[in-house]
Amino acid sequence: MKKLLLLMLPLCGAFAQTKDVRPGVYESNSMGTNFLLRVNDNNTYELVFLHGDFEKEGDTLRLKTKKSTEGDFAVTPVATAKNATALTLTFRGMTSRYFLRSVFIGTQHSDSRPPEYKSARDYIKTANAETDEYTNSEPVSIKIDRTKYLYLLNYKNYFSRGNTENPTIISKFEIPDDVSEVDVEFDVNKMGDMNFRIYKNEKDQLVMTEGKSPLVFVFKEENGQAKASNKLSAQLIEDKDFAKNAGFVPDSDEILEGVIEENTPSYTFKYTIDKSFTEAQKAIAKSKNKFLVVDFDYENKNSQADFDKFIKRAETELGYAMNSEYVESEDHFNFYHASDKDKNQLSKNKLDAKKPQILIYNADGDLIYHTSSTLKKSGYFSSYNSIYSELKQADDYLKFDRAVSNKKATVPELAKIFRAGVHMEKPYAASGAQTTYIENEAVVEAVDTTTAVYDYEVHESVIGDRENLYKLKTTPEAVKAKWAQIVAFYKKSNAYNQDYIDAGLNEISNNGLTSKLFSESKNELSGVTFDFLDYVFAHRAEIKKAEAGFSGEDDTAWHYDGNDVDSLLNAFFGAQAYAESVDKPQQDKLRDYYKKYVALSGGDPLLQQSYFYFVQNGVSPETEREYLDAYAKFFNSVIKSDSSIIENLDRAFSDSFSGSNDWQSFKYEFANTANNLAWYVVEHRLGPADLKEAIRWSEASLRIEIKNAYYLDTLAQLYYLNGQKQKAIFTEERAASAAGELDDPEIKLKYEEILQKMKQGTY
Repeated sequence: MKKLLLLMLPLCGAFAQTKDVRPGVYESNSMGTNFLLRVNDNNTYELVFLHGDFEKEGDTLRLKTKKSTEGDFAVTPVATAKNATALTLTFRGMTSRYFLRSVFIGTQHSDSRPPEYKSARDYIKTANAETDEYTNSEPVSIKIDRTKYLYLLNYKNYFSRGNTENPTIISKFEIPDDVSEVDVEFDVNKMGDMNFRIYKNEKDQLVMTEGKSPLVFVFKEENGQAKASNKLSAQLIEDKDFAKNAGFVPDSDEILEGVIEENTPSYTFKYTIDKSFTEAQKAIAKSKNKFLVVDFDYENKNSQADFDKFIKRAETELGYAMNSEYVESEDHFNFYHASDKDKNQLSKNKLDAKKPQILIYNADGDLIYHTSSTLKKSGYFSSYNSIYSELKQADDYLKFDRAVSNKKATVPELAKIFRAGVHMEKPYAASGAQTTYIENEAVVEAVDTTTAVYDYEVHESVIGDRENLYKLKTTPEAVKAKWAQIVAFYKKSNAYNQDYIDAGLNEISNNGLTSKLFSESKNELSGVTFDFLDYVFAHRAEIKKAEAGFSGEDDTAWHYDGNDVDSLLNAFFGAQAYAESVDKPQQDKLRDYYKKYVALSGGDPLLQQSYFYFVQNGVSPETEREYLDAYAKFFNSVIKSDSSIIENLDRAFSDSFSGSNDWQSFKYEFANTANNLAWYVVEHRLGPADLKEAIRWSEASLRIEIKNAYYLDTLAQLYYLNGQKQKAIFTEERAASAAGELDDPEIKLKYEEILQKMKQGTY
């Protein structure tokens, strides 16, 4: 095994050399990470923050970072004392008490005795250390008994015993007899977990990659080596079941108290626990967004005490979540502990009273979900593992089923139900959260340890037994039929209805109920679609006025995520332009509708550009005229005066394009598109009117990139075709000269040939 100095992301720049700074390699440790600074003779520097060992694997080298070879910890002696009875450990860098929660310290006084472990957190409690819980840079010092061997570990399985996939890595250090104090560096840098590999290419270069963007290194003579370190060497030990082998099993209550801070929350939250199931239902009915959680645990003699203990912990956690005052959006549940009088709820739902059960009801008294578990073991009601969103979705499904099946529902009522689909989600994927057990105490992991593959819009389920959760019953065909009924009604009445507008914009954007609930992404171009577009066109002014008045709160917040009418219609037309299923008659009809909509906008540059891109897709001799006219309208909507091109672009960018692009990209995209359209006129040898327009476009592109060889060549050829021979020759000379800066020498030769033909009159 050989030592490798790995130059990751070298930061090169001038370094002001003084008599106190000499070239060479300097070492530093800050924020728990080792850095190397190399100062070179030529007033440049290189900053290195990853280095370690490498080993050969066939034709490649596997680079192992410091963390993979030395573990999470580095220990450096900083003080000595004869006959010392204690050892002081000072944790530095990103190691406040918050990060030390998962750190355990082991001591072994002789080779014949096993190590004894204690959490760093317990040492801090014992020492009553006054360290800010959230200060990440202050060192933390603790004292332990003098020991021959020091063990340090970051117990990543703190919430789960027996995870054989990720064994605990223990760093073992032998402490010299006279050492009384050590500095401990606890590395929380995740880059240390990366696996880099290097191979040599045919150019004798080293290529390093962990993904799609390789780094290529060329050999360079080294002029310095890092200074030797006095850190203690570590022996790494893998332990797949650390808690059991270390001789302790943390109680689940203690673990959860570690997640909930030790201090009293600033806001005191209290649940109101009703005395009967009927009273509990009446209380939940007053809040349409909460659920009633009923706890049945008849076989457990301590069920009431367990319920009280759960409520106390839940109140503490909500107190922290609410911070300083009551926050309604954090308060999702009411809880009720069932008595013997409530057994009929179990028999009615065919549930076993001899097993613990949890039944969850909505505000209308409907049973939404049930599970055979206890409040404590389910872990479903904490802020970091709540099933509230899944219950809310199931409740939405229930309300939607009832509305669609209600034959007495009016069309405006149906439109409101379809509008509510804005907030509906796709069905949840299979459960990824895990309930794990420590000595028969269930603790739900705060961080999921599984890997699930699912659509990015599909959320991951917390609920494991989803068969007990209410499921949607309405079919896709029923949804389509109801939507057609709604569209037909408003086609006839033409009355303004915001619910209908919002629901329709979602439907044509493949974000409506059919797509969300049934994962059907195909948007059919039927008469229903065009009827809805006619309605939107007729009411565009009212829609824009309504959007301007939305507060961005409550139900109107949906409109503040790029869901305004212009953005959604642009996305709709743009998507259809590339849809293979759209035949020519439909494509022509779409173009007519899009053009009509752009005209209604009053020449908005963003819409003009979008329409131009729509026409540009698949341009043909039949659509050539519309293609050029669409670009001319876009160009004129941006360049509105004879003042500076940059000034015009800056105004247009600020008014219309800043939300979707950055200034530099917008500027260069505008120049490139102008050149492309001008070149189209050259290639197709179009007539005088088009030549005149194309010269304007080409000249504009050159005002943005004055030395662009391609743009100069386009303008020169336009001048020549327009009868301006001398201007053409002068401009082509500039093009040939600028082409000399390109990597392709053939371009320069080509432009020189064109120049000769222009001079000879044979072009």
